[in-house]
Amino acid sequence: MAPYGPHQTQYRFQGPPGWSAIPGVTRIVIVTIASVYLLSLVSPALTAFLILDPVAALQGFQVWRLLTFPFVNTSIITTLLYGYMLWVFGARQERIDGSERFAWFLCFSALSAGLLGAIAAAFTGSHTAIAAGAGGLIVNFLILWALREPEQEILAFFVLPIKVKWLVIVIVAVVVFSEIERQFSLARILYVLGGAPVAWYWARGRHRFRGFGLRERYYRAKLNRLRKRQGFRVVDRNDEPPSGGWVN
Repeated sequence: MAPYGPHQTQYRFQGPPGWSAIPGVTRIVIVTIASVYLLSLVSPALTAFLILDPVAALQGFQVWRLLTFPFVNTSIITTLLYGYMLWVFGARQERIDGSERFAWFLCFSALSAGLLGAIAAAFTGSHTAIAAGAGGLIVNFLILWALREPEQEILAFFVLPIKVKWLVIVIVAVVVFSEIERQFSLARILYVLGGAPVAWYWARGRHRFRGFGLRERYYRAKLNRLRKRQGFRVVDRNDEPPSGGWVN
């Protein structure tokens, strides 16, 4: 992907990269969505434990449903469509934020949308407002993109130059309408748009949240084990050097 400034005008279509070039977290999400769809064809009863049932999640304490419902898609069309959009937008955001922060973005987005939707369903009595599908994650990617680069111009459908903010508004409206056309409720709207506060925070405060440094902690622990085996002193990142300085 060629570098560009936030307000630089560029008419080009950034197609999805090859499979080997897709970052790790995006690849895992795409494979998981495809695997869960195939599992639903073989045994729908198993995937029933992954969808977001508000009663089961809040009253039955099946809290994993708040994170697993985006992976359950009910048709081959939505599975392919959402997989493609993850391929395009997910890989792009992962390269911007890094794999660890991107993974936290996915978790917080799903948790925010699922929790707000389940609470709305409980308060409004819409116990049948069951959620499944990656539409909310797709909407979050697009909102984050629009907040970060609203004036960026691309070629929609390869021919139509349009600013990102207007393209995102159209796509979000289509996704929201497709989610609520069968049954309109506040809970279903929140299942799709409930992750927008997370996207807003990521766009404005992305330099303040750095996760828990899991990768750094892992490699530091691995290096310290190697130092112990070789008889060197194990140090922490906050240790002060001795008076004579460190000896390499």
